[in-house]
Amino acid sequence: MRFGETWRPVVRAGAWLGVVDGISAVVINVLRSPTATFARTFQGVAYAVLGKDTFEEGAASTLLGLAMHVTVAFAWVTVCFLAFHWLPRVRRLACGRFGVAVVGVPFGASIWLTMTVIVFPLTRIGAHAPFTSAGYLINFVHHMLVVGPLVVALLRRPLDDVTSTRR
Repeated sequence: MRFGETWRPVVRAGAWLGVVDGISAVVINVLRSPTATFARTFQGVAYAVLGKDTFEEGAASTLLGLAMHVTVAFAWVTVCFLAFHWLPRVRRLACGRFGVAVVGVPFGASIWLTMTVIVFPLTRIGAHAPFTSAGYLINFVHHMLVVGPLVVALLRRPLDDVTSTRR
């Protein structure tokens, strides 16, 4: 298999995750806050590097936040893709009948916990105790039920094709 063919599922899944999770983030924010908008949602992402100035930067910080969001989506898709290739047991579980749930739910939970406990504290967002606010709980559940399962569902189809030819 050539390099482009190998990584095509990552590109497809990363793009889908960036769009679906981005739309979800906007919807969650709008439902939770009357001042939330598309721009403010992604400016909130840019806050990680710009700090308080992000809300004064307008479209530039919105685009930066959108780019950061998509980059992080691709990074997590790549982590899952590599786990499937390096850990045969995880790959088999993902390709099983309930693989999207069995692998996707814990993967989504681990994404949110890693972001909350390790990544955010390294940015201008700073450290926040997980599970102390409704927003964190909503995002945790969203990552368990949407993000993780979506990544596994999008990546396991190409794996089904590969594993079925080896049987």
